[in-house]
Amino acid sequence: MNEKTLDILCVGLMFCDIIAKPVSKEIFDMDSQMLDTMKFASGGDAFNSAVNMSNLGMKVALVGRTGKDMPGDFLCGEATRSGITTDYIKQNEEASTATSIVLIEPNGERHFAVHGTANNTLTPEGIPDSAPESAKIVHIGSAMALPGLEGEALSKLFQKAKAAGAYTSMDVTWDGSGKWLSRIEEALYHTDFFLPSLQEAEQLSGCREPEEMAEFFKKFGFKALVIKLGEKGCFITDYTDSHIIPAFKVPDVVDTTGAGDAFVAGFLTSKVRGKSLYECGVIGNAVAAFCVTEAGATAGVKSWDETIEFINKQK
Repeated sequence: MNEKTLDILCVGLMFCDIIAKPVSKEIFDMDSQMLDTMKFASGGDAFNSAVNMSNLGMKVALVGRTGKDMPGDFLCGEATRSGITTDYIKQNEEASTATSIVLIEPNGERHFAVHGTANNTLTPEGIPDSAPESAKIVHIGSAMALPGLEGEALSKLFQKAKAAGAYTSMDVTWDGSGKWLSRIEEALYHTDFFLPSLQEAEQLSGCREPEEMAEFFKKFGFKALVIKLGEKGCFITDYTDSHIIPAFKVPDVVDTTGAGDAFVAGFLTSKVRGKSLYECGVIGNAVAAFCVTEAGATAGVKSWDETIEFINKQK
């Protein structure tokens, strides 16, 4: 078994986000509108979580794909600046970097206009065995948004990781194709930590309440099922103990982009640091709370020590 040189290996989406705020619904009736915020930022589930994990003190590598273009160069530079190992990021001359224009309403809700094909080129053949073998946790942050990495392909990646002594973790994105469970079911049997949102878990299970969802997912044998409840916090169970952990109150929500990815970063970082399941949920909620205080998916997240200090003050 290889020595674990990484805490967490993140696999999945890389996006260049162009963030615009505030954008009212009436913008299409206007010739122009002045904005308070316009900036470029890294995005994508896996990238967001990787940046936040690094901010929390983890040794993190990212497996992802960009085009060989200006947005791709920007993302590679951001990964390096964030302290992420970039050995497994590849730039493809024949694909365009996924780019998202993030239109944020005054209340913090956001809408995305998306372009780019590079993420579709991520396949198991492009992931060397050394990547999953080197990590304590292998996390896919964008399941159901990676056509080259689902079904049997994703299952084999997780089996390889578990054979090397790593935990496996999966977060999902909304499935525009409507196929849902069939795209990830095989891999779920090899998943230790499953972290969908309430809406995603409802689509996957056909159930409406977290307790019912937990019963549906029990057959997969997760070490933990974590359902993100947005502003209500999270539901978490290891099928021995279950908890609904309330979210921390945030007086001024600036931008909800990436809050779920921030929660994942906090949860998995806490697992690496040996925290209990309940503590992992609390810390995940705290990291998500920091996230929504700034525009973008990563700007608001603090260090591990600052996060723990914040939690202790709330007590």
